[in-house]
Amino acid sequence: MTTFRFFWNLLLAGVVVLIATRVGIVLDRDSRLSVAAKWTILVAVVAASAFLLSLLSLLEP
Repeated sequence: MTTFRFFWNLLLAGVVVLIATRVGIVLDRDSRLSVAAKWTILVAVVAASAFLLSLLSLLEP
């Protein structure tokens, strides 16, 4: 693994964390959802982001 690839993967992981944090903050403000629903949505967002980013890394040469 090259140094560039390592930092690129680190950047992508940071993006996933930032997206999950923002979604978590928005979900925390909504009192209509249960805690289980909030966690389910958050886990689904993180899984979808990770899946899309893994597809992106497969497309790189």
